[in-house]
Amino acid sequence: MKHIAIDPDKIRESLRTHSFGRSIHAFGTITSTNEFARTIAQQGAVEGTLVISEEQTAGKGRLQRKWHSQYGKGLWFSIVLRPSIKSSSVVHFPYLTSVSIAQALEKTLSLSPELKWPNDLLINSKKFCGVLSEIEFHKNEINFIIIGIGINVMQDVTDFSSQTLTNATSLYIELHKYIDRVNLLSEILFHFEKNYIHIIENGFSSILEEWQIRCPFIGRKIKINRDGETLNGIFRRLDNSGSLILELDDKSEMKIFAGDFNL
Repeated sequence: MKHIAIDPDKIRESLRTHSFGRSIHAFGTITSTNEFARTIAQQGAVEGTLVISEEQTAGKGRLQRKWHSQYGKGLWFSIVLRPSIKSSSVVHFPYLTSVSIAQALEKTLSLSPELKWPNDLLINSKKFCGVLSEIEFHKNEINFIIIGIGINVMQDVTDFSSQTLTNATSLYIELHKYIDRVNLLSEILFHFEKNYIHIIENGFSSILEEWQIRCPFIGRKIKINRDGETLNGIFRRLDNSGSLILELDDKSEMKIFAGDFNL
């Protein structure tokens, strides 16, 4: 069995949070942190519970796409949330998560990540981080939300195929220096909890604004693949519901709730 390099005690010592990351389930290897987090959430895991692993053998992204989670090279973790908010607000959580990660990287590494709809973070137009949110409802109310986060941290160019390198990167490739994963995780959890408390008390409007500030694709022509249909237009903004507003050729606007984003 592979050992755990990220020590849970070191995580706790580094935390500046009230609840996020205080309860930790750490693994050397696991199929999926989201799957384990869902199981323990169904068993009553408290809000803020962190599930983290050095590698995932069945990590996944949106639309069941495989996420390669190489041992010891990234941050592969999930967080259990139990928000008391209306169920329609669940679509905002990828924005909340992406903004929190971006703020942490801006603070700790002086990086300026680009945010791509709906749940990717890029550096120099290459993906280094993805977010996957999964929700369980009970009688039309949110029972819990699992936020899964995968960040390429210490991979070098030999860890990717030449084809993958055209679209993917890591923090090490971009910065050419060692990155303390525990410190980075602690900073992400700090910003995530702070923003989470804010949206519970004040709503999501400021988070949507923060997300749009960091999105370089607003105002550009894009393609959205949705249920086998390709939509072309200009990405104008996010509306208050969290939908992407696409301006079509006839100048009409369409709300996009989900789909694949391409330039």
